[in-house]
Amino acid sequence: MTQKWLFICYLLLHTLGQAQSLEETIYSHIDLFIENPTPETLRKIEAKEITFFTKVKTPEEQLALVILQCNMGYYQKQFGDNTKAIRSYEKAWQRFSNSKLESYDIIEFCLKPLGNLYTITGDFTNAENTIKKYIIISESQKNIPQKIAGIINLSVVYHNTGNHQIAIALLREGLQTPNLSKSQKAALENNLATNLFAIKRFEEAQQTIDHLVFENKTVNSYKNAAQLAVQQHSFLKAHELLDLAETELLKNPFSARDIAKLYVEKAQVYALEKEDIQAENHLQKALLFLIPTNSLNKPPKEELIYPENTLLDIFDGLASLQQNTEQSLRYYDLSFLVSEQLLDQYTAQEAKIIHQTKQRIRSEKCIELLLEEYNKKQNKTHLSRAFAYAEKSKATVLTEIISRKTLLENYPKDTLLLKQQQLTQRQEASINYLVRAQVTNADTKSIQNSMDTLNQLNLQLKEIKLRVEQKYPKQKIAPISIENLQKKLTQDNAFLLEYFYGKNAIYLFEITQNSLQLSKIKLDEAFKKTLSTYLQSFENASIINNNIPAFTENAFLLFQKLQLEYHSKQKNVIIIPDGLLHFVAFEALLTKATHTSNFAEMPFLVRSHRIAYNTTANLYLQSKMPETENNVLGVFPVFENTPQTLSHSLTEAENIQKLMPTTLLMREQASKENFIKKAKNYSILHLSTHANSGTFVIPASLAFYEDAMLLQELYSLNFQPKLVVLSACETGVGKIQSGEGAMSLARGFQHAGAQNLLFSLWKVNDLATAQIMTSFYKNYSKTNAAFMANRQSKLEYLNDKTISNTKKSPYYWSSFVYYGTLEEEKQSPMWYWVLGALLLFILFFVFRMQWKKKRNK
Repeated sequence: MTQKWLFICYLLLHTLGQAQSLEETIYSHIDLFIENPTPETLRKIEAKEITFFTKVKTPEEQLALVILQCNMGYYQKQFGDNTKAIRSYEKAWQRFSNSKLESYDIIEFCLKPLGNLYTITGDFTNAENTIKKYIIISESQKNIPQKIAGIINLSVVYHNTGNHQIAIALLREGLQTPNLSKSQKAALENNLATNLFAIKRFEEAQQTIDHLVFENKTVNSYKNAAQLAVQQHSFLKAHELLDLAETELLKNPFSARDIAKLYVEKAQVYALEKEDIQAENHLQKALLFLIPTNSLNKPPKEELIYPENTLLDIFDGLASLQQNTEQSLRYYDLSFLVSEQLLDQYTAQEAKIIHQTKQRIRSEKCIELLLEEYNKKQNKTHLSRAFAYAEKSKATVLTEIISRKTLLENYPKDTLLLKQQQLTQRQEASINYLVRAQVTNADTKSIQNSMDTLNQLNLQLKEIKLRVEQKYPKQKIAPISIENLQKKLTQDNAFLLEYFYGKNAIYLFEITQNSLQLSKIKLDEAFKKTLSTYLQSFENASIINNNIPAFTENAFLLFQKLQLEYHSKQKNVIIIPDGLLHFVAFEALLTKATHTSNFAEMPFLVRSHRIAYNTTANLYLQSKMPETENNVLGVFPVFENTPQTLSHSLTEAENIQKLMPTTLLMREQASKENFIKKAKNYSILHLSTHANSGTFVIPASLAFYEDAMLLQELYSLNFQPKLVVLSACETGVGKIQSGEGAMSLARGFQHAGAQNLLFSLWKVNDLATAQIMTSFYKNYSKTNAAFMANRQSKLEYLNDKTISNTKKSPYYWSSFVYYGTLEEEKQSPMWYWVLGALLLFILFFVFRMQWKKKRNK
């Protein structure tokens, strides 16, 4: 018995010895690495970290591994690999947080550098969440220096995302902190000046900068002073200040990124002076700091490119300075490559959307260059390349989401893809909860818990994304094929109009079954006024009726300005709108001038053409109609005995049920929970309710009987209906995000998996909507073609003699637009009878002729 206990004690002591040995082994490897940090020793410690990762168990071992990962992150950043550095810091923070470790300054050695790296790489969503996290930790620890550091870094995030007023308020609050050090105060004031400059409060910015330069001769104060000098066209002074900034920078150890950014700023000043040679020289020097192996004055090879924001500024700058179009496009393509690499690191779609603005500006410049080349050489290849650039920066986030869903459709039992889908849905659900908490002013602890959950989900999503890409390597996306697009148009007997709404012009691509044309619409004040007047006409029911001649004149003028006087014989038109054109009801434009005040007699575009919309040409090319039987899930909260009663929706529900196989969720049955539970079982989802397009702060929402569904909650759903009909107000309206379109409820349903949608562009009338919907389903039950039924319902409304002229204003009938597939019209059974009778007649005629011939013989 004694021997047995001695053996057990030996095992315990041996295990403890091993644990202690593992902890010491990790620390000894850290010490050896820090003594000689080189790219080669870094690779060796990275390999060791993988081994340690599978072995650590005790809190002491866990902490040792956290310290190792933080050191790895630091040197990975020093050696220019921000992607690896971010991953190391993320793993360190995840382990430290999950294991509830202590006795280590996790803010200084992990969260601060991680937040800064997120900012550097443009992942502003994760940057904001991380910085807010360590501000809260520093407050709980009463660590004022770290809180101030957090305020400074958070203000940089707000500056980069255009939230300058929030940044200014935050910085001024920070400046009220007692006993600030000289360097802390200087950093706060420097960022304050930067944000004041951004909102053109130049006098205040100048006062702050003058004080800073006098009191604190720092790199950032000199750079800010140079910005103000440029604003005043004092270019010589700007050069002097940037030279002082360089002198100051070289006094201490600096990163390649810091010196490269300074040279980019110098180049930008030279470019403003039209000193193109000097500008290009400085950009080439900046490029050599970031890619030392590159040949001078040559675009680097793609394999040398890595995700770094400063490279975007360099390549865009070099592209703008080239005299040769192909050389310009080569540099722009390198910028697109960097941008794609940066986007690939983000997990939140909000961060990806913010990144789109520069993409759009770059696409516009490429389109303009190619249009100029086409006008010189008349080479159609230039037009197809221009079209590819237009598509490149349209709805990229939505397209990626749809691609991910398609991959899962192809491999529905893949546990890795299913896990990714579950995490993504949890991420969107957490964002939804966080938005609700902020809107309802929930307590700080609830908001913080939600942010912590979101941060953890983001880290898990990054991990699983890497595993998915290892299993299913990403293919280089080929430009959209014009030939395939024209084949699809031939099948649909249609032609396509795609708009690209740029900063300086609107570009219109017209693609028919055998041609491709590109035209440029001047985006001047006259166009903007015509467009805004048209959009304002639909703000309420009385505007058009109060001045019909003004409306008809404007509707025809916009028709002309949008260059819709095409000559195609096809009646089917696919329109890909962009920017503010997302909110235009094209069907209500007038195809010629008219002086009539009778709406039924006006030459609306809907009378001459059948219009379907889509988000991108690529989505149109890939679109398909699910082969399922028509069965409708109708959601009708009605909201009786409230100021929001939708009394006419009762008639709408009754009529739809007569026309289609329908299950109705009425009144209290029209709950959000019931809808989510039942939606997957129906091919057509019809929601007749109230909706809100949201604000810049509050997202769009859809009302159910007991609750509202926010846009983010739609993102977390997954279904594939044949058709979604949103019989509610402003379901296609939302905050416009550059390149991505309107952040509307309709987009939310696309995100959830719907390809074909009917939705509204403004606040619709309850009675008119009930009439339009009844007519829509009557025609849909006959044709099985939503885009045709949508047009026919509008024509029937206009031709209905029981409806007064006032109610035939386009405000009442043109709100609903159809996005999706052009289905083949289902032939009515009557046609089969007619065809059968015709065949019998022909057979009878042939038989009779043969019989007569025989008799004559």
